[in-house]
Amino acid sequence: MKNGGKPSGLFLTLLLLGSSLLINCTNEPTLAIKEGNPPEFIVSATGILESITISGPDTQREAQRDGKAGDALPYWKTYWQIVPKEKYDSRRLEGLSPITYGQVPPGFTQTFPTNGEPPPLLEQGLFSFRMFIKDANGLNARFTIDKGKAVIEGS
Repeated sequence: MKNGGKPSGLFLTLLLLGSSLLINCTNEPTLAIKEGNPPEFIVSATGILESITISGPDTQREAQRDGKAGDALPYWKTYWQIVPKEKYDSRRLEGLSPITYGQVPPGFTQTFPTNGEPPPLLEQGLFSFRMFIKDANGLNARFTIDKGKAVIEGS
């Protein structure tokens, strides 16, 4: 420091730059999907995990539509949902990876469907993987099943 004990301009610039890097250094959750049906989800995240949900088209409700104009958006429903049995640090998911659709990993319970296996993921359907994390950024990614392979939408 120069100037009679006052911080120099270079020192202040470096301090501000370092502070902004620390503030912007968040660990955004990531998702990779392994090929196959049922798909396998590889997740990386930090925070307290609340739930993982797979949603997709509600084909039964679609079939019941009465053909009204303006009713063009497909209906969605929850296919599978799991929640931790107790407070769960999402970093532990890395040790469970991959999480296979329909197979409840240790430390979790299936909340939907309440009984039995979830419905199969049909070819060419658009599905959603959602992970909710308490007080942090969650994750929402869409994927399809094409020729037996799970593909993240937009990849």
